Amino acid sequence: MDVSTLLLEEHSRAQTDFVAAVIFDHPALFRELWKLLMANEEPLSRRAAWVIDVCSEKKPEWIAPLLTKKTNHLRP
Repeated sequence: MDVSTLLLEEHSRAQTDFVAAVIFDHPALFRELWKLLMANEEPLSRRAAWVIDVCSEKKPEWIAPLLTKKTNHLRP
């Protein structure tokens, strides 16, 4: 399943919720979503961020290790 294609189909809350539902059904895709966010390519990164926000509300344990890793990387 191509997360990029799903994100580009439509920019709406309904599509964001749909992509989040796909991610909940296939949790391994969350890492792909994170990679899209970190690529910093518009509009994919912004749309990935929205889905990550929706997912992390229900599954904060998915994002916590990624945020810890990222903030540790930013420390001097």
